[in-house]
Amino acid sequence: MKKSLLLICLALLLLVLVGCSCEKEDKFTVKFTTYTDEIVIEKQEIGMDGLVASPTSKMERAGYKFLGWYNGQKKWDFEKDRVTENITLTAKWEMYLSFVPAEDGSDGLWVVGCDFDIENAVIPKEYSTKTVTGIHLGFADRKKLKTVTVPSTVTYISQGAFDGCDSLTTIYCEAEQKPQGWEVSLDNINAVWGHKK
Repeated sequence: MKKSLLLICLALLLLVLVGCSCEKEDKFTVKFTTYTDEIVIEKQEIGMDGLVASPTSKMERAGYKFLGWYNGQKKWDFEKDRVTENITLTAKWEMYLSFVPAEDGSDGLWVVGCDFDIENAVIPKEYSTKTVTGIHLGFADRKKLKTVTVPSTVTYISQGAFDGCDSLTTIYCEAEQKPQGWEVSLDNINAVWGHKK
C-alpha cells in the first residue's frame, strides 16, 4: 500500500513538473531595441505561435527615417509573423541628412544635404560624436519640405540654405533669437524661437 501511494505521489509530481516546464517553454520574451535613449519600449511575453503587439510609441529620431522593426535581416510583419522563441526586434533607421566637416575651422559638422521626400526635418544636435553647428545649402530645392527643427548648436546657416523650398512654412529654432551667423533670410518663413521639443 505504501509503495503504491509513493508511486502515485511520484507520478503526480512528475506530471506537475512536466506541466510547469511546458508552461515555461510556451512563453517567450520579445525585446525591442530602438538605438536611441529617447524611445523605450517594454518587452512582451508571448505564447507559442502568438502575435507580437505592434509598439504604439511614436518612432521619431532626429535626422532619421524609421523603416520598421527587424528580426535579424528580416522585416517583422506584426500581422503574420509568429513567435516561436525568445527574440529581439530592432528598429531600423535611415539617415536622411548628409554632413561634412564644418568649413569655419571648428570641430563641428554642417548639414549639406537632405532627402527630397522629407516633409518635416529635425536636425540632431550631434552626429557621429561631433556637434552639428551649421547648415550650408543643405535644404535647397526640397519641394516637399514643410518644417525644419534647428537645434541651439547651429550657429551658422548660409544664405540660400532654403531656396526653392516652396512648401516650407516654419522653422522651429531652439535658440531664443537669431544667431549672428545665420545669413539665411527668414522673411517668408515663420520662425518659432525658443522651441522646446
